[in-house]
Amino acid sequence: MGGTWGGKIILWTEPNDDNNFQITAKCRIGHRGDVLVLDSAFNQIVSGGVDGRIAVWNQFSGVLKFAIDLPSPIDEANPSAMLSHEQCHVRRKISDVLFHPYFSNLVCVM
Repeated sequence: MGGTWGGKIILWTEPNDDNNFQITAKCRIGHRGDVLVLDSAFNQIVSGGVDGRIAVWNQFSGVLKFAIDLPSPIDEANPSAMLSHEQCHVRRKISDVLFHPYFSNLVCVM
Protein backbone atom coordinates (compact mmCIF):
# COMPACT_ATOMS: atom_id res chain seq x y z
CA MET A 1 0.00 0.00 0.00
CA GLY A 2 1.38 3.39 -0.83
CA GLY A 3 0.52 6.93 -1.71
CA THR A 4 1.96 10.01 -3.33
CA TRP A 5 3.32 13.04 -1.52
CA GLY A 6 4.61 15.95 -3.57
CA GLY A 7 5.13 13.76 -6.63
CA LYS A 8 7.05 11.12 -4.65
CA ILE A 9 5.76 7.62 -4.14
CA ILE A 10 5.68 6.79 -0.46
CA LEU A 11 5.62 3.21 0.75
CA TRP A 12 4.05 3.03 4.20
CA THR A 13 6.17 0.01 5.07
CA GLU A 14 9.33 2.12 4.86
CA PRO A 15 9.09 4.95 7.43
CA ASN A 16 11.24 8.01 6.80
CA ASP A 17 11.08 11.79 7.39
CA ASP A 18 8.52 12.25 4.57
CA ASN A 19 5.91 9.81 5.88
CA ASN A 20 6.52 9.70 9.63
CA PHE A 21 4.00 12.07 11.21
CA GLN A 22 3.17 12.71 14.85
CA ILE A 23 -0.51 13.05 15.67
CA THR A 24 -1.64 14.45 18.99
CA ALA A 25 -5.00 13.29 20.36
CA LYS A 26 -6.82 14.27 23.51
CA CYS A 27 -9.03 11.95 25.51
CA ARG A 28 -12.32 13.55 26.52
CA ILE A 29 -14.28 12.15 29.44
CA GLY A 30 -17.95 11.81 28.61
CA HIS A 31 -19.12 8.23 29.08
CA ARG A 32 -18.47 5.70 31.82
CA GLY A 33 -19.01 2.74 29.52
CA ASP A 34 -19.24 1.73 25.88
CA VAL A 35 -20.64 4.23 23.36
CA LEU A 36 -23.37 2.57 21.32
CA VAL A 37 -24.75 5.27 19.03
CA LEU A 38 -23.61 8.53 17.39
CA ASP A 39 -25.20 11.22 15.26
CA SER A 40 -23.81 14.48 13.93
CA ALA A 41 -25.38 17.65 12.62
CA PHE A 42 -24.95 21.42 12.88
CA ASN A 43 -21.27 21.16 13.96
CA GLN A 44 -22.20 18.93 16.90
CA ILE A 45 -21.97 15.23 17.71
CA VAL A 46 -24.36 13.48 20.08
CA SER A 47 -23.43 10.14 21.62
CA GLY A 48 -25.29 7.64 23.78
CA GLY A 49 -24.02 4.64 25.64
CA VAL A 50 -24.68 1.80 28.03
CA ASP A 51 -24.22 4.12 31.02
CA GLY A 52 -27.46 5.99 30.23
CA ARG A 53 -25.64 9.22 29.42
CA ILE A 54 -26.29 11.44 26.43
CA ALA A 55 -23.31 13.62 25.54
CA VAL A 56 -23.18 16.51 23.07
CA TRP A 57 -19.75 17.42 21.70
CA ASN A 58 -18.38 20.20 19.51
CA GLN A 59 -17.52 18.49 16.23
CA PHE A 60 -14.37 20.52 15.56
CA SER A 61 -12.79 21.04 18.98
CA GLY A 62 -13.96 17.82 20.63
CA VAL A 63 -15.11 19.74 23.71
CA LEU A 64 -17.92 18.17 25.72
CA LYS A 65 -20.74 20.74 25.73
CA PHE A 66 -23.49 18.89 27.61
CA ALA A 67 -23.84 15.58 29.42
CA ILE A 68 -27.26 14.39 30.54
CA ASP A 69 -27.82 11.24 32.59
CA LEU A 70 -31.14 9.47 32.13
CA PRO A 71 -33.04 9.05 35.38
CA SER A 72 -32.95 5.71 37.15
CA PRO A 73 -35.79 3.49 35.92
CA ILE A 74 -38.65 2.37 38.15
CA ASP A 75 -40.80 -0.74 38.12
CA GLU A 76 -44.18 0.40 36.74
CA ALA A 77 -46.04 -2.36 38.60
CA ASN A 78 -44.45 -1.47 41.94
CA PRO A 79 -42.93 2.04 41.90
CA SER A 80 -41.60 1.81 45.46
CA ALA A 81 -39.60 -1.37 44.77
CA MET A 82 -35.88 -1.10 44.02
CA LEU A 83 -34.61 -2.59 40.76
CA SER A 84 -31.47 -4.72 40.67
CA HIS A 85 -28.24 -3.35 39.21
CA GLU A 86 -28.67 -5.53 36.10
CA GLN A 87 -32.23 -4.30 35.52
CA CYS A 88 -31.13 -0.65 35.82
CA HIS A 89 -28.20 -1.26 33.46
CA VAL A 90 -30.41 -2.78 30.75
CA ARG A 91 -33.18 -0.20 31.08
CA ARG A 92 -30.82 2.81 30.92
CA LYS A 93 -29.00 1.60 27.80
CA ILE A 94 -29.45 4.08 24.92
CA SER A 95 -30.23 2.35 21.63
CA ASP A 96 -30.52 5.34 19.28
CA VAL A 97 -29.96 9.11 19.14
CA LEU A 98 -30.95 11.53 16.40
CA PHE A 99 -30.74 15.28 15.91
CA HIS A 100 -34.05 16.79 14.85
CA PRO A 101 -33.79 17.76 11.16
CA TYR A 102 -35.12 21.31 11.71
CA PHE A 103 -34.47 22.21 15.36
CA SER A 104 -30.75 21.91 16.09
CA ASN A 105 -31.21 22.02 19.87
CA LEU A 106 -33.55 18.98 19.96
CA VAL A 107 -32.20 15.43 20.25
CA CYS A 108 -34.46 12.36 20.06
CA VAL A 109 -33.38 9.44 22.24
CA MET A 110 -34.52 5.82 22.39
